[in-house]
Amino acid sequence: MWRAVEYDWRTAPLDGRVRATLGFIEKLTLRPDELSRADADAVLAEGVSEDALVDAIHVAALFNMIVRLADSFGWDIRQRLE
Repeated sequence: MWRAVEYDWRTAPLDGRVRATLGFIEKLTLRPDELSRADADAVLAEGVSEDALVDAIHVAALFNMIVRLADSFGWDIRQRLE
């Protein structure tokens, strides 16, 4: 399953709730200016609870912030592990 998700989450055998949430998070990350209430409504219509969507948004936002800070400061975890 993980290999299918890693290859392309859109075609991986995922539950509709997970697929909808991933699509929302991808748009939030890559095209936030295009995100609308309709996107959230589509995820909720798949059966994702509002609390679960908020949790996913928080996790994605924190992850994105950490990655952008790491890139900005030139942090490279591989250098620290060697």
